[in-house]
Amino acid sequence: DFSIYPNPAKEYMQISFYSTIETELEIDIHDLTGRKISSVYSGMCKIGQQHFSWDLSSESGNTVNSGIYFCHLKYNGSELTRKIFVLK
Repeated sequence: DFSIYPNPAKEYMQISFYSTIETELEIDIHDLTGRKISSVYSGMCKIGQQHFSWDLSSESGNTVNSGIYFCHLKYNGSELTRKIFVLK
């Protein structure tokens, strides 16, 4: 299960994911063109519920503009994507 809230977001986003195995995990935010905007997490995750927070900032530390983005979660050879909305 992979969920994101609040969506749309104004200040932050909470990303939750349940892992059934211990595995490498990557969570990235991409814009509509597919360009990576931010790396939320990259590393090992344990079995169970995982929680990550994105402060709506880009890799350069600037707050992203209002718009549509995609949250990509990669784990155990699979990839899940959710559309997310940022409102300022």
